[in-house]
Amino acid sequence: MNLHKSITDLLYKSYELIDIDYRESLNGHETEINDAISEQSWEPLDSLLESWNLWERELDSIDYILDELTGEIESEFDVSRERAESFVEKYEEWIKEEIYYRDTSTPLHDLLRNTDEPIFYYETGLEIPQTWNFDDKELKDYIKEIKRTLKIKIKDSTYDRELTELLVNASYGGELLIFFKGDIDELVTLKQNGYKRVKFENMEVGLIDYMNGSGHNVTLNGAKLSLPLDVEKIYLDKMHRYDYTDSVCGMVHSWCDSTRVKFSRR
Repeated sequence: MNLHKSITDLLYKSYELIDIDYRESLNGHETEINDAISEQSWEPLDSLLESWNLWERELDSIDYILDELTGEIESEFDVSRERAESFVEKYEEWIKEEIYYRDTSTPLHDLLRNTDEPIFYYETGLEIPQTWNFDDKELKDYIKEIKRTLKIKIKDSTYDRELTELLVNASYGGELLIFFKGDIDELVTLKQNGYKRVKFENMEVGLIDYMNGSGHNVTLNGAKLSLPLDVEKIYLDKMHRYDYTDSVCGMVHSWCDSTRVKFSRR
């Protein structure tokens, strides 16, 4: 009798040793998500999972499978429970290796699947001072600065109304940011996949002062922008104590769905 084949035939073709409940996610762990993106590495999230002691679930699953296998051996080979247990104990390490080989668990990606699609922003690098005391000339000058930053032609007045609204309502000034919904898996692997540029369309732009918890946003329908990709300019809105979406405005999380973002290799 081929012992190896006889036992492996009793095992399932695959196991999920670490089962993630549908209610479990990475919501509330924005720091680790942000670190993973900036470092372009899964290590910050892997470390988080290690701190959750998910290996205990793995051990529980192994114990359950071994107990189940003992029953199968008892029935299949018509031996006593004691003899089946003795056999499993004798070959336990080998059996465990076979079970681990068949493990299809992907706890991190299961957690990502359960995680709400977060709101990110991309830094443009343009800082604008308090605007509440701007005269008409200063207002026009900063509209030009925004246009230069977003690569809108100075003479193109298509978005003048929106940009005026942005400056007038963000009276404490702040940084010009482009908001978008992002896929964590995609954002962590940007460099690995060779992406070199980020392209935005129908941008939701905001002039935000995170320190004081203020700002304003407008939609630039039809506007397009292509920039060299810098992963260190990508941040989660929720990273801030006064995040713009919830703390400052209390908006529904679909507010920046208009922004389309694509990454390209050239």
